[in-house]
Amino acid sequence: MDGKVEQYEEFINEKLLADLRKVEARLTKVFLQLTEFQTLQSIIKKLEEKKLPSSHMHAYTDLGCNFRVQAHVVDPTTMFINLGLETYVEMPLEQASKYVAARTKALEAAVNSLKGAEFQIKANIRIMYEVMIDFP
Repeated sequence: MDGKVEQYEEFINEKLLADLRKVEARLTKVFLQLTEFQTLQSIIKKLEEKKLPSSHMHAYTDLGCNFRVQAHVVDPTTMFINLGLETYVEMPLEQASKYVAARTKALEAAVNSLKGAEFQIKANIRIMYEVMIDFP
């Protein structure tokens, strides 16, 4: 029976826990993307509410590590959106809002799918431990 227990432990450690770490890493990545798109959506809403003139505006932006610089925005009625693979498209605020809403919905679906996979792996780990406890 000790050989069987060792096989189960090996399967849990090498397969299930490794899969769980991969799913959790992917989930963290998707959560970060979702947060970025939600922040972008709130910025777009604020710009749409203020009805800014189409001339120019000044803003401060964070370059990282709380290092802020002043930016000069030539046309605040449009913005560049990264579609992926560093491909940027200039969109009016209304179209950008629709795009961000669609991406947010897709990312939320991905989060739900990954959470389901995470719960399934955790359930499999628990079942394996329960089986190991029942061994004589």
